[in-house]
Amino acid sequence: MGIVAKQTLSNSVIVFSGALLGAINVMVLYPIVLPDQEIGLTRILIAFTVLFSQLASMGGGAMLIKFIPKYNKGNGNYNGVGSFIFCIGILGFLQTMTLQNRTEPVEIYGPEGIEEFIATNIKVMNFGLSFPVFITPVNEGLVVSEEKYEVYACEAEHSVQAFSFLFLEKEKPGTFYPEKATALGIPKGKLWHKLQQGEEVVIENKSIKPSEVMGPNVPGKKIGISGDTRPIKKLEVFFKNCDYLVFDSTFSDELKEKAVETCHSTAKEAATFAKNATVSNLILTHFSARYKDEGVLLDEARAIHNSVIAANDQLKVEIE
Repeated sequence: MGIVAKQTLSNSVIVFSGALLGAINVMVLYPIVLPDQEIGLTRILIAFTVLFSQLASMGGGAMLIKFIPKYNKGNGNYNGVGSFIFCIGILGFLQTMTLQNRTEPVEIYGPEGIEEFIATNIKVMNFGLSFPVFITPVNEGLVVSEEKYEVYACEAEHSVQAFSFLFLEKEKPGTFYPEKATALGIPKGKLWHKLQQGEEVVIENKSIKPSEVMGPNVPGKKIGISGDTRPIKKLEVFFKNCDYLVFDSTFSDELKEKAVETCHSTAKEAATFAKNATVSNLILTHFSARYKDEGVLLDEARAIHNSVIAANDQLKVEIE
């Protein structure tokens, strides 16, 4: 059987299976579980969900079917197709926010060419945006500098261009000592606040520096995110002394050759990398679907590094 026939048969089975399950739900399960009025409401909600999902995905599923053969390298790798579909998703994201009447600007940071990609597709699909979009191509070095933090990028080692990111919180003012401020004749109120914000104040023609009433500055936190990569020395230097590091841990150690082949890392490699970079807390991520749970990966990493957790959807980490 040829490839076209195989794909046609496979897609047909999937489509008809879905239709069959839907029919069973409607004809058998709904009448048993739901009262009449809720069956109608459920049908309406499902219809709206189907319509909205097509808009939000921007045809991502069809894109996968169409473009995976183009990216197939002949060895089971589909380098680039994931990045392509991710970029397609940005368009749906922008259009959804327009439908929600967003007016605040949106900033997008991405690889070279993303500005042209977004502009061209918006023009072709003929949809306008209700808000301005600012697009910045990412290169190595400083990416963003704000009042309280900076973001840096470093090129990772992957089969396609990929970057790792470092979020660096700027130094924060140290402890404020009210007794020192009082001894210097500084009245409580606005002047105290200015000193706590790192500003000099003037009392009776005398300039008083924050260091005279405050302790040493407190270093900011360092948080690293690796993205897809091998654990290379360049990144080890980049992530040196991170408080938290989220790192690629796709495979267990027994699949190290697979990790090298696909330009990913094992959990053991991630832990060794974090230990060498004196990272305080390691968060494993990007697990292969072959692992039903991340237990084996955690065990390998914890044998090397003393503070390891596994990332999961909607995980929240308190950073003190």
